This record gives sequence, C-alpha cells and structure tokens, in this order.
Amino acid sequence: MKLLIIAILSISFTAQATIVARVISVEGNAFSFSGNQSKTLAYGSRIMDLSEIMVEDGSTLSVSSVDGYIIHINGGSLVKFFKKNIELKNGHIWINNTNNIVGTVSSANSVAGFKQGQFIYSFDNISGRTQLLVLTGNMKLANALEPALQINIPSGHFSLIDKEYERGLPRGATKVGLKSYKQMKNVFANFKNLEDSKLDEMLITKTKVKRAIASVAAKYNSKKASSVRSHNHKRGKLITVTTFKSSRTPASTGPMNYYLGIKKSEAKRNKPQKTGNEAIINYYGRTWNKSSRVTRPSKAVRKPASVKPISIKRERVPASVSKSNLINDLRSSGFEKSLDRETPKIQRHTNEVNHLIDELNSFKQDYNKKY
Repeated sequence: MKLLIIAILSISFTAQATIVARVISVEGNAFSFSGNQSKTLAYGSRIMDLSEIMVEDGSTLSVSSVDGYIIHINGGSLVKFFKKNIELKNGHIWINNTNNIVGTVSSANSVAGFKQGQFIYSFDNISGRTQLLVLTGNMKLANALEPALQINIPSGHFSLIDKEYERGLPRGATKVGLKSYKQMKNVFANFKNLEDSKLDEMLITKTKVKRAIASVAAKYNSKKASSVRSHNHKRGKLITVTTFKSSRTPASTGPMNYYLGIKKSEAKRNKPQKTGNEAIINYYGRTWNKSSRVTRPSKAVRKPASVKPISIKRERVPASVSKSNLINDLRSSGFEKSLDRETPKIQRHTNEVNHLIDELNSFKQDYNKKY
C-alpha cells in the first residue's frame, strides 16, 4: 500500500512539472540536469522548469521558449531555465524575441528586461563580468543588488557590469564598434541561421566623409561651394616651429668622448693659419751650421739661445761598493723583480684612451698614462 502511494505521488509530481522550452536544433552534445536526473538533449527534447542546460565546447543548441522567443546557446555555456526567467551562469547566449512579450534574463551580478528585439548576453564566472550587446530593440540593464538603478540600452549599443567599474553599476550605453561587433559575432560563427547581412548593414553604416578646409564654414552646397571656394576662399597660413640645439651631453659620456672633445678643441685652437708669408730660421749645432728658408705662419724670427755646458754633481760612493753591485743587490729579491716587471703594465685607461693621450701630448698637455 505504501509503495502504491509513493508511486502515485511521484506520477503526480512529474505531471505537475512545467515545460519551459523545447529543443529545435542541436549540433554536438548538450545535456539537461533536473534534480538527480540528467539526459542528453536531442531535437524535440523538453526542457523543464528549474533545469540546467550545459552545452559542450564546440557544440551549439537552439531552444524555443513557451513564450515564443528563440534562445541560441553557444558551446561552453551553462544556463538555468525558470518559468519567467533565464539565468546565464557562464558563456554566451543570443536571444531573438519576435513577439511583444516581456522577458527577463539574469546573471550572478545583473538583471535585464527585454521585449521585442535581438541581443547577445554574456557572463564570465571567473572575472565576474556581464556584457550586453543590443542588436535590435531596447533593453533595461541593472545590477542584481540595485534593480531600481537601471539604464536603457538602444539598438547598436552595449554595456557591461563589472565590480572593478563604478562599484558594479552598469556602464552607460556605448555605441558598438565594428571590431567589437565582429568579435562578438565570431563567437556564434557555428550558428548558420544567425548570418544576417541586413542586420550587419543596419548596425555598421559606412559613411563617406569628404575632406575640406577646417577654417572654411560650410555655407553652400557642394555645387555652389566649388565655384565660390575658387574665388573667395583664402588659403591658410603655415606656421613653422623651430627648435634650438642643446649643448647638453648625455650622462653616459665616457672618458673616450671627453678626450676626443679636448683633442678637437685643442686642434682647432692651435690650427696654423695659412698666410703665404715666409720666415727665416737659423739652425746652430756642432755638425750642421746651415741656414735655410722654411715657410712658417708667423712673421717673427726666433733665434735659439746659446747652449751652455751643464755641470753635473756626482755623489761620492764608498770605494768598496761598486755601483753595479749595489743595483744588483737591490733587484735580487723576487718582489722587486716582479714589481719592476709589472709596473710598466699598469695603466690608467684603455688602449684607445692612451692613444688619445699620446695625441694630446702633442699639444703639450700634462696627461700621464701610467701611475
């Protein structure tokens, strides 16, 4: 008797379950979960109230609600159906409502109301962002916690709700661009029945813009303006802005560039002037007493002073100590030998800088290569 009562109650419960939609097209795999039961959806399958629909990646599913609007569900989406609402838990859906029947669609952080028209609704459960693109008609979008603060989104515009933007309030209606529209439509590329060229022309209108002089007001039409422009309109003036070269050197200038700068400045300062005049220079010496004429830039004649012998004082050394033995004793240790051998190798700069120092020495500057 108890088993009979339980069977009757289960039959009555299933009879009271409400059908909210039916499958009209399916490509790939789609599943329905209602309570503890699950089934694979096929053409004509019924979708019950409070059931969740999952569409496999790469698959497509189209269902028709009892109110007459079509719902296209993309692969990788999860949707829960209610009697008067559709909850998108993840993924993308495209709803086409040809009847003048009010419906609602929601996500974890948003709720939207629609009448007649088409729109694309998406929700990312990882970032928590909801996006709404209205193709035709008008929709009302609001945050799920503030349903009274809703905004109107006309056709060809989109909006979003994100916790990082305006504390979760919906963004103002923004006109959709061609790139964004193509990206969103590529999500539903597997739905052949959604290819509508008239819809594309209506959303993305290509207008030809004629270029004209910005300083000329458009007072006449195109025919009159062409005749008037040639007589009355003046050409604009070009303003050129010149910049001055700075003498600042970059902070990364090294010693190589520093010595190059000195070399150039000294060479420019000591550069001989070509005047074409000649000066007589006399040379004196032990083996060469000959005067010659040499071209010099200056007119003055320099005569070297007479050379006087220089007397050198020598310090006395004990007779028992020879000079050669003293030097050998000083250089007998290994430290002195290594010091004498390595000292000439110690240099202040690199070979390139030392080469510049050699050239700078020609200008009688005090630069030393070694320590």
